[in-house]
Amino acid sequence: MAIGDEAGLERVVRQLLPEEVRMSRQRRRAAVAQMRRERGTAAHRLDDSLGACRRMTDGHSNARADEVIDEVERARHVGREGDKADSAVGDVLPWATVLLLLAWAALLALIAFRGDLGDSEGLAAWGASLSGPGADRSAWRLLASTFIHAGAAHIFFNATTMLVFGPAIERIFTRWGFAIVYTLGGAAASAASLAWRSWRAPDTFTLSVGASGAIFALGGGLLAAAFRLRHRLAPGRARALAGAMLFLLGQGFVAGITRHGTDNAAHAAGLAGGLALGLVMPIRESLGGRGAGRVVRVLGALSAAALAFSYAMALRGGLAP
Repeated sequence: MAIGDEAGLERVVRQLLPEEVRMSRQRRRAAVAQMRRERGTAAHRLDDSLGACRRMTDGHSNARADEVIDEVERARHVGREGDKADSAVGDVLPWATVLLLLAWAALLALIAFRGDLGDSEGLAAWGASLSGPGADRSAWRLLASTFIHAGAAHIFFNATTMLVFGPAIERIFTRWGFAIVYTLGGAAASAASLAWRSWRAPDTFTLSVGASGAIFALGGGLLAAAFRLRHRLAPGRARALAGAMLFLLGQGFVAGITRHGTDNAAHAAGLAGGLALGLVMPIRESLGGRGAGRVVRVLGALSAAALAFSYAMALRGGLAP
């Protein structure tokens, strides 16, 4: 039974309370009719149900009825806490996500304008992650490669997933947390991809571009957040969040198996890094966490600076005469 459902109140009266404390048929119908006339929020309906159960047990001792009342009180508390949490996660504008998507789009436009799409040497100059004999393995490429995409389809699919993951991370862990997860998770994913390609084909020149590893890090952070917020979000919200994340992430891993060139090493490392970060980073104060303290702000600022530096290096390399 859904607590607060008008028809459910009558079932409570019929099934859970003994005969001697049942209301008369006429009073019961009047109570249900009154509840049907009450319009408002779910919290108000819970209050109405709780009050009705208390009135029915006045002057009588009944353990089952007391249990029903306690359950309604707990449901009302969880519902109110969930409403607060739902409101808190929806009141933050995802500027960091928007800025990142604009940076992706601008870089893709420049790469296309220079005629470097599909050209290995051109993408290498823009900052692709490289492996093989004599390859430039500069650290800035670990992040620069997350800004580069191989074409319109590549950036479209990554951007649509980012529009799901990015705003949620900003609303739960703040923008500082978003910068940390994207930077550290993306760098870990790129490093894992580089190590895997270097081990599999040490004598072959390879390159890797795209933000999927960093996106998997954001997804891992959201899975951790769903677990940590399971008692704060409205009933079913945490499960729905985790289910959506697993579905999207699962599709990415399947693509890594069925499509040539998709990098599951980056996906796995990004997911693991995001999970680890999501379990330890402080949650926004409006969701019951500690909020972004000085350490998180400093790490977030350093992460943003690292992203800006790698982007500048990509522009320098790609636009060089």
